[in-house]
Amino acid sequence: VDEKGKGGDERSKPTMTEKLQDLISRREGDISLLEERASSIAKQTSPLGEEIAILRKEQQQSQDAYERERTKLLDELERVQYDNERLDHMLVETGVISDEKKIAMEILAKELKGAREELAYEQNERDRRRAEEKRR
Repeated sequence: VDEKGKGGDERSKPTMTEKLQDLISRREGDISLLEERASSIAKQTSPLGEEIAILRKEQQQSQDAYERERTKLLDELERVQYDNERLDHMLVETGVISDEKKIAMEILAKELKGAREELAYEQNERDRRRAEEKRR
């Protein structure tokens, strides 16, 4: 029996201190492995981070180009709509003017017809008077 009142050889069983030192040693090894993995992961993710930054920059450039093109197209659409409204108005005015011209032409045609009929009547009257004068 040993001094502590325990039986057996103390060297055959590890002491609490030895157990703790062994555990600390294993944990330190685990920590070293984790640090190495973290370093390796950092090295692997560094190019990925750069690639992500490049992709974000390209995405922003694409978004900016899209917005510029969209604004340009909206401005063009607005201009075309304005032109269409102006042309519609002109078409209505042209239609009114065309109708007015048609009416004026019909009036002039009637007046011309009347003038021709009057001229024909006067010529017939003149020809009739001349014919009567020749008979006398």
